[in-house]
Amino acid sequence: MATETKTAGADPEVLADIDALMRHAAEKSPVDPELFRRVNERADRLTDELRRKPPIDIEQLLHDAREE
Repeated sequence: MATETKTAGADPEVLADIDALMRHAAEKSPVDPELFRRVNERADRLTDELRRKPPIDIEQLLHDAREE
């Protein structure tokens, strides 16, 4: 039985890269340098976006969750 993953709104290029990485991991084969470059660039962009956001107040989140 196959597991279905919801990918609504997911970029087809990102999904293809994930599939290729999973295949490389399963086969224990070297990762294509172009694939490695794309994934690293995407990770760098996401890291930059996260650094620009204000820090999350975990204590406040826990407090709010307890009140609900």
